[in-house]
Amino acid sequence: MGVDTSLYKENYYVGSSLETLGVHLSQAIKKGARIYNCLAVEDVLIYQNEVSGVVINWSAVEMAKLHVDPMTVRSSYVVDATGHAAEVAQVVSQKSGEKLFTPTGGVIGEKPMWAQEGEKAILENTKEVFPPSLCVRYGCP
Repeated sequence: MGVDTSLYKENYYVGSSLETLGVHLSQAIKKGARIYNCLAVEDVLIYQNEVSGVVINWSAVEMAKLHVDPMTVRSSYVVDATGHAAEVAQVVSQKSGEKLFTPTGGVIGEKPMWAQEGEKAILENTKEVFPPSLCVRYGCP
């Protein structure tokens, strides 16, 4: 993707985390991704038992405990990038009443810290966990 790296040892490379983030953000946006900063996901839109978007509000509103009506944003895909907390997946699991596409049917959560195994687990477990919206399967009008 154009990130400068240097060989650490066989099959291991190191690079700048900031450059990696910048390049990945830039490439994702160029491919059509929409990334919103300083927003909190309050809920998910589940339509006909499929995730079809998110309910969002400003993080500042949440922090100040103000009552401001949130907005619903429809989307073909919802990516949970909340890290260990898996906050969006937790909401989907709790509110859908359905099992996730995981061995336990729910959010499994993090295991004890072991970076080498943890990195492998991220690659092995980054996948769809609930049906996408109808738009993904059939196209939107």
